[in-house]
Amino acid sequence: MVQRKLVRLPYSVHVATASPDPVLGDGAGFRLITHDTSTGQFPDIAWLKSRFPNARPLLASNNATCKLA
Repeated sequence: MVQRKLVRLPYSVHVATASPDPVLGDGAGFRLITHDTSTGQFPDIAWLKSRFPNARPLLASNNATCKLA
């Protein structure tokens, strides 16, 4: 079996323009819209939670369109 990377998929965090920037390593006062992890774990969710451990979940969805809104 040969393995190689096919694509690069960038991730980002978006904040309302009227909100202050969240503090890296904290995230207190911020609410997150994330993937529903009931079907498994996702690397981007682990990344987000490690960067902003005190942010609270607002919505967990398995619908990509919902997360883009």
